[in-house]
Amino acid sequence: ASLTNWAWHLTYYNLQGLVVSPAAMLSCVLLHWGPILDTVRGGMGLPTAITAMDWLRALLLRRGAPVEGKWRAAPAAELTAYALQMLAPKITAGSKVALQDPWDVHYLLLYSNQLLHVLIDEALIACAALSTLDPAGRPAPSPAGED
Repeated sequence: ASLTNWAWHLTYYNLQGLVVSPAAMLSCVLLHWGPILDTVRGGMGLPTAITAMDWLRALLLRRGAPVEGKWRAAPAAELTAYALQMLAPKITAGSKVALQDPWDVHYLLLYSNQLLHVLIDEALIACAALSTLDPAGRPAPSPAGED
C-alpha cells in the first residue's frame, strides 16, 4: 500500500509541474471535440480546429493550467499552426487536420495526457458515465438485473 501511495504522489507532483504544450491542446481537440472515428478517418476542418483550440486554451487558463508563455495570448491560428508543426510527423494539415495513419491515435493520446491534471473532474465524470453503457453505447443492465 505504501508503494502505491508513493507512486500516486510521485505522478501527481510530476503532473503539477507539467507545462501544457500546443501539441497537447491540439491532440485533445482532435481526440475529443467530435466523434473520434470521424476525426481519425476524415479529419477535422482547420477552422473548427482553430476555434476549438481557442476555446480549450481559454478553459485551461481559467483553470490555472501552466500554458507555455507565448501561447497564453497568441492568436488561435498561430497557436494551431505551431501545434501542427509539433505533430507534423503524424498529422497532415490542409483544409482538414487528420492523422496520416489511423493506427497512430496513440500518438495523440500521449500528448493529450498532459491535460489530465487540469481536466480530472471531467475525466472522472466521463469515465463514470461511460461505465454505464454496454459496448454498443446502450445503457448497460444493472448488476441486480433491475432497470
